Amino acid sequence: MTAADYEDEIAADPRVDVLRAKMKCVEEPAFTADYHDPEKRSIANSLRLELADRTVVEETVEYPIGHRRRRDEGLPLLVEKFKTNLRRRYAEDRQEDSGCFAGPGAAGSDAGK
Repeated sequence: MTAADYEDEIAADPRVDVLRAKMKCVEEPAFTADYHDPEKRSIANSLRLELADRTVVEETVEYPIGHRRRRDEGLPLLVEKFKTNLRRRYAEDRQEDSGCFAGPGAAGSDAGK
């Protein structure tokens, strides 16, 4: 998925409403409790798909990639996302001159000051 998938043109596709009509969203009380627990602050989500042939596929993620407990996994992805978006906006010479790619405390970086 990309940001374009959230634009009005995609939402206007009648297949989106057909799919929405087949969905239901249900609160899982344990997820809510874990979210409010200051020791966990879990942001759990679960998805259950029942396919036309009655096959059921389920997936649960307790701590998504942006959660503080997954910071070591998430930071490289966040940096790559930043670089991708910087490349979309600025010429290569402006990307490097910004000092944004230098880590905190690196020469030419104002990060951490």
